[in-house]
Amino acid sequence: MSGVHAEARPLGWRGWLLAIGWGGLVWGSLAWVSFAERAAPRSVLDGAVHPGSARHRPVGPRSVGLRLEPRPALEPDAAVEHAGAVLDEARSRGPRAVLETRLWCVALLRESAERQPERGAEALEIAGRHLSALGLHGEALEVFDRASEARREPSAALRATLEAAHAARRMGQRTAALKRYQQVREGLRAEPSTRESATYWYAVVSVEDGHSAEAVEAWKSLALGSGDVFLRIDAFDALALHALENDSAEAAAGWLMRCRSELAELALEATERGARVRRCLLRMRALVATKVAVAERDGWSPALHEPAQRLSR
Repeated sequence: MSGVHAEARPLGWRGWLLAIGWGGLVWGSLAWVSFAERAAPRSVLDGAVHPGSARHRPVGPRSVGLRLEPRPALEPDAAVEHAGAVLDEARSRGPRAVLETRLWCVALLRESAERQPERGAEALEIAGRHLSALGLHGEALEVFDRASEARREPSAALRATLEAAHAARRMGQRTAALKRYQQVREGLRAEPSTRESATYWYAVVSVEDGHSAEAVEAWKSLALGSGDVFLRIDAFDALALHALENDSAEAAAGWLMRCRSELAELALEATERGARVRRCLLRMRALVATKVAVAERDGWSPALHEPAQRLSR
C-alpha cells in the first residue's frame, strides 16, 4: 500500500514519549500566555507606563523610582489639580504606586512653581507635604521655606513656616525648628489656629531641648485659653505626662482633674462634637500612665478611675 491509503504503524515507546513531550510543551506555553495576560497590569497591556507597572524600577530608601510618563508643562494651579487626580487614581493600585506617584507629583509641582514663581507657592506647599509623607524631611524643609518666601499673604506665609518647622523637628534639628515655631508665634498676622499649633510644638521641642519651664507655661496657656477644645486636651495631656516624667503623680492627677473640670460641659453635649470630646478624653495617654503610677505606689485611685467610667456611659 502507498500514499494516503498506507496502513498506520504503531508509534512504539519512543514515539509516545516524543508525543507527550511536545504536547506538554504546547499546553505549558498556552497556560503561561494566559497567566501573563491575567497578571500583567492593564497599563502594560495597553502599552502605557504608569507607577507600579512591571517596567518600573524598584523603589527603596537608596533607589528612588521615577514615573516614566512625561510630565506635562502645566501652570501651578493646573498642576495642583492634576497631581491630586493622579494621586487619587494611584491609590487604587497599592502602596508602591502611591509612593512612585508622589515622587512624580513632587517633580511636576516643583517644575510648575519654577516656571511661574509668583504663582507657585501652593504648588510648593503641596510638594512639601508629599516629601514629608515620603520621609524626605530635608527636602521638605527647603521646599516649605521657599513656599513661605513666595507667599504674599502674611498668614499664608506663616502657615508655610509652620510646615517648615515641623519638617525641621522631624529631622531632629531642634534649633531650626524652635526658630521657625517662634517666628510663627510672634507673627502678628498669624491665624489663631496656626499660632496655637506653633505654641504647642514649640513646647514639645523646648522640653527636648531642656527648657521645661518655658514649655510648661506654653502648654498652660493653651490648656486654659485655647479656642480649640481638642488642642486643650492635648495640652492638658502634655502637662500631665510632663509631671509624670518628673515623678509627680499628684501633679499629673491634678492636671487630669483640671481637664475634667474645664471640659465637662462640652463632654456632656449630646452632639457629634461632644462625642469626639469624650473619645479624646478617654484616649489621653496620661490617663493610663497616671493610673499605673498611682497603682505602683499605693493602689488604684478612685478619683482617676471614675471620670473614665462616667464619660464612657
